[in-house]
Amino acid sequence: MKKNLLVALAVVSASVTGSVRAQEPVPGSRIEIVRLDAVVEDADGNLVRGLTAEDFAVREYGKPHTLTNFIFVGDAGTGGDPSAPGESGTAERARHIVILVDDVHVSRGDLTTIREALGHLADELLTDGNRVALLTTTSRPGPYRFVEERAALQEAIDALRATDIVPPGLSADMTPVTAEMILRGDRGALMLATRRLIDDPTSYVDTTGPRATVAARQGPDPAGIDPSEKLAADEAERQARATLRDALRFSTLSLARLEDVVRGLAALPGRKICLLVSDGFLVGSDTSLELKRALERVADAATRSGTVVYALDSEGLPVAG
Repeated sequence: MKKNLLVALAVVSASVTGSVRAQEPVPGSRIEIVRLDAVVEDADGNLVRGLTAEDFAVREYGKPHTLTNFIFVGDAGTGGDPSAPGESGTAERARHIVILVDDVHVSRGDLTTIREALGHLADELLTDGNRVALLTTTSRPGPYRFVEERAALQEAIDALRATDIVPPGLSADMTPVTAEMILRGDRGALMLATRRLIDDPTSYVDTTGPRATVAARQGPDPAGIDPSEKLAADEAERQARATLRDALRFSTLSLARLEDVVRGLAALPGRKICLLVSDGFLVGSDTSLELKRALERVADAATRSGTVVYALDSEGLPVAG
């Protein structure tokens, strides 16, 4: 089963809408400042100090942008002096980490694996003063409850439960994966679905009736389907479109939740990470139903909040034996 898992890497951008002439404000112009927290380390993992704005270059799709503000944040031991010697402080290395369990696209069996895997990862996630919050796709929006104690995180992990929302999957006559393949123009998938319709005794597709005759007279299908089977092929494509559209409704739900979570991290300082734990879901790649706008909104949210999003396949999470 093909899975499209989202990885959005945070970049920094500062965009300007409208133009400015001779420093005169133009009605409708808007200047947006995007904040990015950066940590620079040498090959040994030590903080590189004494950097200035001139040491950084910011580009978006190859286009350079100007840094309008630059602030160095030092640790308590150096009083914020960028030239002071000493090891990096815990506050500088600390991260805000959100674990987003996509319970819409996680099977009940995998949820048990997820709880065990996250339990083993808890100690690693809580190092260097990190603060961790655990959320799910179906949990109610609200303030994030970040914790720093192992027991508090384990309590949240143990509370993970399966949702009643079940997207279409392997139980369907045509799986969403097959539907996506057909709408991408996969000839083999279309021919298989067409033959299944023809051979199914309960199918309402009549390959010998008047409609089939009219369809056959229209000539070969672009995918190479025999004219006598064109009506069944048309029906297979119709079913594929309906099946994929139904599956993408649930994908949209997961992507919208991911976007909200990432945007909610914008006001927090320091490095920010979102771990998306999911069995995987389709986005309609290379079809007319592709969720391009939803994917762009997630990438935009990651860019503006300075967050890195990692996707973790819940079926491949390591569990200590």
